[in-house]
This record gives sequence, C-alpha cells and structure tokens, in this order.
Amino acid sequence: MTTSRSALVPFAAFAVMGVTGALGAALVPAARVIFALSLSEALTLQWGHW
Repeated sequence: MTTSRSALVPFAAFAVMGVTGALGAALVPAARVIFALSLSEALTLQWGHW
C-alpha cells in the first residue's frame, strides 16, 4: 500500500500545530528573557498563543 502526498499534508499540519502548541508554554520563559517582558506581559503572550 502506498501513501499519497495528499494524505500526508493533513498529518503534517496536525503534527506541526501539535508541536507548536506543546512548546508554546515551555517557550514563554525564554521569550520573557529575550524580550525583557514582565511576568504579566509574558502570561498575556502565553494566553494569546492559545
């Protein structure tokens, strides 16, 4: 059985969005340091990500 490219596109989009969502909360502390954000600004960034 062969897998067509059209079947892989939805799976790839789902996987990318899942990884982005999972890493979003973990990257907030890094964004806080890089952009010199206060705690409330960083939490607003996290809330806006969802």
